Amino acid sequence: MNQCQRQHPTQQLREIMASTRLPVLPPNTPYLLRAMASEEITFRELAAVVEKFPTIAAKLIALANSPWSAPVVEVTSVEMACSRLGFSVVRSVSVALGIANAFNPALCPAFDPVRYWTGAFLMAELTTRLAESAADDHEVEPQSVRTAGLLHNLGLLWLATCMPDETHQALLSAEGEAAGSLDGLLHELCGIGFVEAGALLAESWEFPDMLVESLRHQDDPGYREQYWQSAALLGVAKELLHENAEPTGQPPDPRWSQLGFSPEQQEEFRKLAGERRSDVQELASTLFAG
Repeated sequence: MNQCQRQHPTQQLREIMASTRLPVLPPNTPYLLRAMASEEITFRELAAVVEKFPTIAAKLIALANSPWSAPVVEVTSVEMACSRLGFSVVRSVSVALGIANAFNPALCPAFDPVRYWTGAFLMAELTTRLAESAADDHEVEPQSVRTAGLLHNLGLLWLATCMPDETHQALLSAEGEAAGSLDGLLHELCGIGFVEAGALLAESWEFPDMLVESLRHQDDPGYREQYWQSAALLGVAKELLHENAEPTGQPPDPRWSQLGFSPEQQEEFRKLAGERRSDVQELASTLFAG
């Protein structure tokens, strides 16, 4: 039994954060996050960043040569892989692989890595598209919001690693339930939900305030402080993620109108979420299955 498992499940994970049991962020990951959030980076510069992370570089080359990518010619360099896969995929996959190395969710039998990363990659894409389409008076950086979307459920990785038995039970109990039920079940069984856990972990890793506060307030329609736009983008994207392109019958989230989206635009994004799910799931399966 690891040290995290010996913690009583109702104790706040803040106690874990104050000890050596805090997950260690892989070296140079903050540099990777900053580089991948840059709006100005070129393919050549992107490749130069990736080359500093040999494991990520190898994965990207393998992905570029996979049936998912279906290249016409063999991809033999990082720069070729970046060009083949495109900015969006390289950014999401690089950050995902960099962060994933800090955790071992395999300790939790009910944790499905393909399902987890399908949600993360789809959120990254949706938040980016939403940020690019939001009203002009909402000044948010699409690539920074992409990172927030990718990491929106970061706390679940941590809980699956630190409290695998309790998280296993929560995941099983949440099957077929409303999207918000998992966070509530984790609160009951672990003493903290994945939303708060992710924000606390991002804070302890000294991530930018925008990321920390966006993660913390993603489920709070009433949040209106400095980073409300990025938090709101996470919130509405999360609604799309869990709707599976089908209306829920629930009252509309007020953040849609606060961000300047018309009902017609909302419907377009619902269709996009449904259309992109299969391809994103195949990407996640290529990277994380087995």
